Amino acid sequence: MMRDAAPDILDAASIILADTTGEGARILMGLRQPDNVFLPNKWVFPGGRVEASDSAIDCRDRLAHHDEAALMYGLPDGTNPTWAATIALAAIRELFEETGVALGLTAAGDDLLADVWPEFRALRLRPRLASLTTIARAITPPGRPRRYDTRFFLANRKYVGHEAGVGDGEFADLQWFTVAEARDLDLPVITRIILGDVEARL
Repeated sequence: MMRDAAPDILDAASIILADTTGEGARILMGLRQPDNVFLPNKWVFPGGRVEASDSAIDCRDRLAHHDEAALMYGLPDGTNPTWAATIALAAIRELFEETGVALGLTAAGDDLLADVWPEFRALRLRPRLASLTTIARAITPPGRPRRYDTRFFLANRKYVGHEAGVGDGEFADLQWFTVAEARDLDLPVITRIILGDVEARL
């Protein structure tokens, strides 16, 4: 009997967006739709797979050196160092697509923005890489219908350039929670683990 081939492990990125303006920090989380193949009905951080087009987006800033190094750690020799920026850009794009929140810098008046996503161009924004801090990496265990090698970033809401409050329908619900509140949600195991890292950082 032939066995089905194991699914490829896809690169992905996720952002934990934190609002620290109140008495207690709150983080943005989304409830995945019940018909999703991957993690249905689970509360997760916004994120998704890396797209080929993410490597073509231009920025006016960069990740901190230690964050770049963390993202490149363990990758094969010869991997283009711009790969770190590609992962971070994927996280910013996915956050915007799923939540309507844009981590971006206002573009100069003469900036044509020809090399950014059309949605950011319409808002006169360039992605803001320096707002991201690398905090974790996780690979989906074997046996799942889809597997991802996901890098997790922490970002502060104060760096948001635009906030529409609505995404593309990927989530059935979108809410801000304290870490204590988030622990009471139906979470994937890795999300629960990373919450501990987030709490320590905040």
